[in-house]
Amino acid sequence: MATADCFSRYATATSATAGNSGRTRGYAPLPKDYDGADEETALHETLHELIAHLPETDRIIVTMHLEGYNYPETGNAVGMTKNNMGVRLMRIKERLKQQWNTI
Repeated sequence: MATADCFSRYATATSATAGNSGRTRGYAPLPKDYDGADEETALHETLHELIAHLPETDRIIVTMHLEGYNYPETGNAVGMTKNNMGVRLMRIKERLKQQWNTI
């Protein structure tokens, strides 16, 4: 997915949930010739590096989540209940966000 599409979908989703009636604040339009492929590749590489440094169980959980497995399927693979999976995944995401913000 192109970076411009990501920003567009994010802006649309946040506007819809915040009740902004389609208005997006704080987002400047991207130039029409903006590709973003190099930037997107670099972002993906950085994210994969962060995931690679997670403990093995956390890495499996994140990878399965990104591949579309649901909580019960992932829980069975790592020996956890679906409720525990939700809590664990939330904590992993928070840890990744904190690491991302320090880069």
